[in-house]
Amino acid sequence: MPNAKTHLVVGAATGFVIDTFVQLERMRANPAVRFNWAELGFCALAAGTAALLPDVLEPATTPNHRKFCHSIAMAVIVTYAVTGKHTKRLAVAELTILTVLGAGYLSHLVADATTPRCISVF
Repeated sequence: MPNAKTHLVVGAATGFVIDTFVQLERMRANPAVRFNWAELGFCALAAGTAALLPDVLEPATTPNHRKFCHSIAMAVIVTYAVTGKHTKRLAVAELTILTVLGAGYLSHLVADATTPRCISVF
């Protein structure tokens, strides 16, 4: 079973990759833009922190702790929160932060889904 350290590292790596692609696209569109290392660090930290959230909301006090916050239903809700029509009004920076937070949370669910206990449906 993935522990908090594993979830933090996987979440941080997820935020790192997402922000790297966002920044590279920004640099492709405008060659005068420089890579922002502080932004990269912030996004990695934000996604890593978000990856810990399911176990904060449903602590692993028993092997059967995976309920709604560790479910496919929650994955659908998080995915909609990040990609729904309402996000079209957001600025690029806001959307980037929302995306790394959502992806960090989802990275936790993906990691847990690879274990024998898996994740729940609801």
